[in-house]
Amino acid sequence: ITVENCYHAGNLTDTAKKTGMIGFYNTGSTNPIASITVKNCHSTADLKCSQITNNTSLETYSDNSKLTTAQMVSVATNLGTAYIYDCEWENEGYPVLSWQCNTTLPQNGILSSASQLRLIAWQVNSGKNTFSGKTFSLSGDLDLEGREWVPIGGNTTSAANSGYAFDGTFDGKGHSIRNLRISVGNCYVGFFGRLTGRLCNLGIKNGTVKGKQGVAGLSGCGGNIDRCYNGASIQGTAIVGGVVGTSTNSPTTNCYNTGSVTASGDYAGGIVAFYSNAANGAQLKNCYNIGKISRSDKCTGDP
Repeated sequence: ITVENCYHAGNLTDTAKKTGMIGFYNTGSTNPIASITVKNCHSTADLKCSQITNNTSLETYSDNSKLTTAQMVSVATNLGTAYIYDCEWENEGYPVLSWQCNTTLPQNGILSSASQLRLIAWQVNSGKNTFSGKTFSLSGDLDLEGREWVPIGGNTTSAANSGYAFDGTFDGKGHSIRNLRISVGNCYVGFFGRLTGRLCNLGIKNGTVKGKQGVAGLSGCGGNIDRCYNGASIQGTAIVGGVVGTSTNSPTTNCYNTGSVTASGDYAGGIVAFYSNAANGAQLKNCYNIGKISRSDKCTGDP
């Protein structure tokens, strides 16, 4: 038996504990299965029924995980090329098979829906496209409706890995993103998780962003950012900023923050939380913060 690249996100209700993503197979001494391999499977509940007797001589489990419902929203990139983000949010945000997705990106780059934003996120986060040399713009304000947002780039479980990056240009044209919600608690999170391109004329109107290290409203890590603002509440463990978490050698200009910024660990800033060792030549100009900045014991600053 082989079970590979599958996931389960439904509730399991059974007081007898005879349920799981995998219901039952026999590993006992009488009429057991020949063998089972379970690889790259993910579940919000138990992966296998607790009534199954562990038998390592018959069972091979690898690269599997138990996830929260919020974590399951972004697991498409782990499941392989058969899956894609639920761009249209018709599957409660959980991954869908690629053939189920009807969203496409317009040739002229003018975006008009949250589903198109999710498709950009999937293409960047899967390593399919950095969008270098490409320009996207918004035709109007977009409401994410408080649904779990998967950051464009970044969004890693370890600060040592900054992940993929968006390398194009994103011009909000003076429009805003409303009701941004990020709750998974990863590193390098924001509307953009990691940005090596340019972001301009965009506002995060409201929402909540929660992460570990490199947490912000607009960009968790990097980017040339101009004429942007953040009004969302930002919370993280370390390197938590209103507009940018970690800045590299790119400018942040004409930006402001009104959202609260809270760090339980080191470094919080109203605009930029932290300049990396690669920040030689970085610029912070014509920016202001009126949001509350709080930190457990040290290293808070405005900006």
